[in-house]
Amino acid sequence: MKRLLAAMLALAMVTALAGCSGKAPSGTITQLNPTEAPAETPTEAPAETPTEAPTEATVSLGRMTGGVYENTYAGFACTLDESWTYYTAAELQDLSDLTQEALQDSALAEQTGKFDNITDMMAESQELLASININYTRLSAQERIAFAVATEEQIVDTTLEQEDTLVQTYAQMGIDNAQMEKTKVTFLGQEHTAIHTSASIQDLPYYILQLFCYNLGGQYYVTITLATFGEDNTAALLDLFTPV
Repeated sequence: MKRLLAAMLALAMVTALAGCSGKAPSGTITQLNPTEAPAETPTEAPAETPTEAPTEATVSLGRMTGGVYENTYAGFACTLDESWTYYTAAELQDLSDLTQEALQDSALAEQTGKFDNITDMMAESQELLASININYTRLSAQERIAFAVATEEQIVDTTLEQEDTLVQTYAQMGIDNAQMEKTKVTFLGQEHTAIHTSASIQDLPYYILQLFCYNLGGQYYVTITLATFGEDNTAALLDLFTPV
């Protein structure tokens, strides 16, 4: 199961990279303990650009209280019952190592080593055969300007333009027959554009739903990756989220 979750984490990373139009900001992959209240992520002064950058928002990571994950930066909380298990810092590090191994020979190996990606939360339910991942991806000043004026659908379309490369990367990680499509979902009471992927792992059906919270006013955007095995219950996982 851990190797499959590592593959899901890799999915979040490579689609985040594609969402940045293939341009990878410099940085490193950071793992955080979701059971501890993380410190505020420091921000850096943006590089000078011909166009004024969007107003800078204070970036903060999610906080865990009992079975509730709350992310005030992205504006949502996620309440999970006792069937779910949150990953600790050590387990996230193991996943990071497995992810790097999975991506080592992928089509996006060089790019994924260059951009700043924070795994803020990973949870799984053996009972539901489901998993949830919350990722942060750092944007350059130019990308923040582009994301501020782009629609959610345009960002998804940009990602899907690299579908062939993404599918090739998935296959190298043992995720076969991947088919990606743009879809509309209801999240926090509003309609959003998301990416739905149907695939298989060792002939077991595997479904992934990804949403991008990108226009947050800070240096990072947040990717929500939901995955289920056997049956496609990804849309139902959205009901676990509430606005904050």
